[in-house]
Amino acid sequence: MRRVASIMLLMSLTAGCQTKDDVEASSSGPPIMNSASAGAIAGDMASRFAEAVPTRSTPAIRMRKDDTEFSTALEAALKAWGYKIVTDDSNLSPKPLELSYSLHSFEDQVLARIATPTTALGRTYTVTAGGASPSSPLSILQPE
Repeated sequence: MRRVASIMLLMSLTAGCQTKDDVEASSSGPPIMNSASAGAIAGDMASRFAEAVPTRSTPAIRMRKDDTEFSTALEAALKAWGYKIVTDDSNLSPKPLELSYSLHSFEDQVLARIATPTTALGRTYTVTAGGASPSSPLSILQPE
């Protein structure tokens, strides 16, 4: 009986330490955006990428191809900055630079990230029906 009372006391003491978390999880899928927003984000990220990774040092870029507005806009923006985009596995010499990208939505903002093996850029944007505008400074990660 004493053991049951001890367990009950311990359970009642730890029950008071629990709190309700008010933070809601964001959706795990990619954010839904229109072509104007995707184009604004892709254009800004491509211009910043061109500053960090000049076209003269990059023979070609390989990126995955999908049907999203952002993928199409990013490919067009990179081509406009002079990058050659390849999507097949042909034997190119020198080897193309692998580029990955992602979009995550959280609290009415979108975090856009593009990365290569040596450089990663990230920035948050406020998305509206007419486009998107940066809501944070640009974050650049490069090894020294």
